[in-house]
Amino acid sequence: MQPSEADTESAVDLPWQRKEDQQWGFHIGDVVQIGQGFIEKCTYALYYGQGRVIHVWSPSRRQFRVRVDSLRGLNASGYVATICSRELDKFFYELLNIIPLAKPKESIWCATTALHATAASRLSNLCFILFARYGDTIFKLLQLLKEAYSLTFDDWMLGKPSDESLQVDESPLDSPVHLVGHSNKVDVNHQAALSTQPAIKMFFGSVGDLLMSEWLGKLLSDFFKDSRTRSNWYSITMPSVINCLSPLFLQFDIPLKRFQVRYDVARGLPQRMADDRMECGVCWMSFTSVRVMLFKCEHYICAPCLRLLSRQECPYCRGPILNAEPLGECVKREASRLLNKAMEPDRKPGPSLLQ
Repeated sequence: MQPSEADTESAVDLPWQRKEDQQWGFHIGDVVQIGQGFIEKCTYALYYGQGRVIHVWSPSRRQFRVRVDSLRGLNASGYVATICSRELDKFFYELLNIIPLAKPKESIWCATTALHATAASRLSNLCFILFARYGDTIFKLLQLLKEAYSLTFDDWMLGKPSDESLQVDESPLDSPVHLVGHSNKVDVNHQAALSTQPAIKMFFGSVGDLLMSEWLGKLLSDFFKDSRTRSNWYSITMPSVINCLSPLFLQFDIPLKRFQVRYDVARGLPQRMADDRMECGVCWMSFTSVRVMLFKCEHYICAPCLRLLSRQECPYCRGPILNAEPLGECVKREASRLLNKAMEPDRKPGPSLLQ
């Protein structure tokens, strides 16, 4: 039994403390952990009052969005809610040196500004809690993440620190994780509508949301296992929408308050393309002058060959081609660099004739 729509969206007004809240044992604005039986996966929510929570949720576990659910409906579906405010507050304080907003109702008001927003994944609930309970810290983190990503993505610094402060206005991290269709054209009216939305609604569902949520999820998991574990490198698989050098390795330097980003380029897609001499395996055309299309099976061919295929099957593994995404130019540039490096003659000096 799933929570009904009446329970889900019954009201969005800011509630007052009532006797029903005491029956559940929660106060308005409390962080609530929601789990199911012996399944280790859990989510986090804010107690909304009157036996309801506001959180990132999806009954189908596919399309996640910010919504209001009744605790009775969640309990009927086998979920158990427990208070987790102290643990989350300690986690965010030690990680970012931040404390919750002074008034719990401020958290609820912030949370309602994100209502109905589509999120990137289940772990987006951590970004939701960070935004609603701790204010604008999430946007400061996002800017730091964009700067670190830009340094690595454009300059191939592979995580080396830089003292330059970059202002990143447009970033691949702002791209939506799930694209509708394959057209590169953007509806002007749709783009204008997006620009008028609150910043948090534009953040949810983006690559930045996915990246930050995965990082927070792995960091929180280590926090509960061993509170002394901090600032480790975490491997995160990037979505195909930007096709970067996946996986991405992310670390947050707590003393310097700065992200560091690295790519394991030796194992990634650029190395495979370099091993194939930057040529299409079907027609032998060079990838430097044509678009490269990547399949879900991780095989790739040039765009002209994809259009000429008689069947929608991968020519290598015969798997169905359900989705084909164009590779980014950064991957092609890195593959060309690796290929040129491999073709360079050995520059080691020969033995001296005087010896």
